[in-house]
Amino acid sequence: MIKQIITVVLLALTLTACQSTPEPLSLNPVTEATHSGQSIVLNVRDQRAQNHVLRLERHDNPAEFAMAEPSLASLISDRVSQRWTIDEQSSNKMQINIKDGLVIIKQGTLRHDSEHHVRIQVQVTTAEGDLEKTFRGRRESDGPLRADISAIENDFANLLADVLNDLMRDEIINSQLSGQ
Repeated sequence: MIKQIITVVLLALTLTACQSTPEPLSLNPVTEATHSGQSIVLNVRDQRAQNHVLRLERHDNPAEFAMAEPSLASLISDRVSQRWTIDEQSSNKMQINIKDGLVIIKQGTLRHDSEHHVRIQVQVTTAEGDLEKTFRGRRESDGPLRADISAIENDFANLLADVLNDLMRDEIINSQLSGQ
């Protein structure tokens, strides 16, 4: 009887050890920014209800969450500064509000599904006036067995890069900032 109890306890501990909490995602979105020569005052605000970028759902277990390292706001600020010079004295202002930035993984026993969402709202204020635009991206993927977190990181970073490239290539925003 004691042998059976010890066996059950060891089996439970082994199964629990296999399900570890996700570590922070290491994101490195590669953007195709060419410096414009324009300067802006940049403010990036994360307006999401929670700051995690990954939600892992397993059957009936409570969801697990992971943050981004560095933060999503820092990543966006860094990539945008590759396109425009950040200058607190500039008359051009850009406010980027992060509305959505999340990967949801639904982990089953034999497969997983993931949804990637990014949505940012950009407000530009110049001498020519105000402009507001929203940029978004969405991807879905699935696969057998357990989700590969490094592949998920890469997919999300690529989606974020695509959204930021759309922002930095936007003709209306670039025209507004150049005064044309």
